[in-house]
Amino acid sequence: MKLRHIEVFHAVYVTVSVSGGARALNVSQPTVSKVLKHCAAREIIGIGKVLSCIPSLKQKTAQTALVTHCSSKRFLALMRRLITPFIGGDPTDTNAPGLGNDQATIDSFIVDIKRNGKTKLTLADVKMSNPSVLSLPGGNLGAAVGIEWRNESYQDDRDDRDDRDDRLDGTTPFIDQILGTTNLSDVMGSSPTPDTNGSRNVLGAFIELAVPVVSPEMGIPLVHSLDLQLAARAEDYSDVGSVVKPKVAASWFPFETFQVRAAYAEGFRAPNLEQINATAIRRVNTSREDWILCEAIARANNTTFSADDNCDNVSVEGVRTGGPDLKPESNTNYSVGATFEPFDFLTLTAEWWRIEQRGLVGLFSDQNEISLDYLLRLNGGSNPNVVRGAADADTVAIFTAAGLDPSGAGEILEVRQTFSNLELRESEGLDFSAQVKFDTDFGRFNIKANAAHIITFFQNPSTEGSDLSRAVESGAINSLG
Repeated sequence: MKLRHIEVFHAVYVTVSVSGGARALNVSQPTVSKVLKHCAAREIIGIGKVLSCIPSLKQKTAQTALVTHCSSKRFLALMRRLITPFIGGDPTDTNAPGLGNDQATIDSFIVDIKRNGKTKLTLADVKMSNPSVLSLPGGNLGAAVGIEWRNESYQDDRDDRDDRDDRLDGTTPFIDQILGTTNLSDVMGSSPTPDTNGSRNVLGAFIELAVPVVSPEMGIPLVHSLDLQLAARAEDYSDVGSVVKPKVAASWFPFETFQVRAAYAEGFRAPNLEQINATAIRRVNTSREDWILCEAIARANNTTFSADDNCDNVSVEGVRTGGPDLKPESNTNYSVGATFEPFDFLTLTAEWWRIEQRGLVGLFSDQNEISLDYLLRLNGGSNPNVVRGAADADTVAIFTAAGLDPSGAGEILEVRQTFSNLELRESEGLDFSAQVKFDTDFGRFNIKANAAHIITFFQNPSTEGSDLSRAVESGAINSLG
């Protein structure tokens, strides 16, 4: 029996489930299952009895299975036979003497990890401004213009070392001596992360005008002053395309102590270089639900659909990649507000605002991908982003008894996710403030109170997300928790 066997069995024993053991070891659930199956196939001493104490898919909960299927004393005795000869101690008491290796042994497999991240910005620009380009009845027209060029680049080198090969980016992979499988990360508890890099050139230009329409000197009733702001900005990215966005704002003082303002503006944000260029970033995620397995268990056992322990808290490996077809995010902003200064020491403000964001860069979560796989499999299809392994005979039997395609019976090996532009996000709210200023012998005091109220915050779902919502509402699939 090798150290890997012991490590896996101890984790499963302590957490009382395969999925719990996977979470404790920070590996995917299929990896733990493979080690257990390998032990059974090799007929390691006592292993069959220990495996019989691990709950099967047909048993309702891990805790119930252990109580009803095994006696605690027998199980502990078997675990002692497996653990004590190798590392000593008591598996029920981690503080017992002799449990663990000496420091010299531990030092022999400890390595220092270094991450070298570098970003670089090269910028050249020309800007000009003039507060009195032209004389208007309400005052002088001000203007500002500018152009710029910039180069943005970044490099993320995982475990950048001069004295040895990298251990996180696949240069020095870990090869499981038991299963023969390869993990691109050679560091326990650290997911493999390839090195990434990217760069782009950006050309930009802007213009802004400050237009005084009415001044106090003009003496117009109920228009103490009126000013406009007109602006526009354009940028051309070498990787995500071009954008042009305007802004219009107005400030109206009916009288000197009261202001009404309004603005309309469009904005944008280009996806960052990592979101575009990331390559296969792998992360193990826990507490996921494999709903098609829950459905199969419920049908086969003629029980109520639920997050059964065997399909709940599943550990899956998410594989995230960049989106080379990403477009810049865009937004539209509206605001109307007022400021009132009834006294020199008191200022009151109120403002309504609304923001509409389009094309936000994000991910369709791994749980959403698994839920979509559930919906598609109930309708004869599958989600290619959810990659499953070969199913064992017991699980195939459960799916067959449930009348479901057994191709969905395999454990989830990985969930593929690509950065993409999401649907519309809407937010709307009200802001209020009151400010009091006064002078004393001890100095000037400024007291301010703010309040905000969110009226709306809603992220419109993607096409796939809408399909899931409609399926739940119609009863085509069971509620996803």
